[in-house]
Amino acid sequence: MRKNGFPEGKSIQINPEGGDTIVLEKLQIQKKGKKVFYVATVPNQNKGKSIYFQLTRQDSNSFRFENLTHDYPQIIHYKFNSEEELSVTLSAPSNNKLSNERTLRFRKILSFQKQD
Repeated sequence: MRKNGFPEGKSIQINPEGGDTIVLEKLQIQKKGKKVFYVATVPNQNKGKSIYFQLTRQDSNSFRFENLTHDYPQIIHYKFNSEEELSVTLSAPSNNKLSNERTLRFRKILSFQKQD
């Protein structure tokens, strides 16, 4: 979904037993002045305030957002590995090295069929 020309989405958790869908976080890309931010809002965390990560680097297939004052993550790096795969690396610098690095990989699903 897009809002003001920028992508917006939600991270959700679906109970596989048919229960409720739980919103884990709201994600947005916002432009303020000449700067672009990745904005995450997590219910029941940070007193309901959004956390802003500034776009610090981009090229034709990746985007890097940083907030070095946040506890974790401090760096969020999106990389399009192919038309079907996206990786997201979360990390925090420690002694000039990236620590607590975690990479998530996502694949595009062209169709979804419920399994019995």
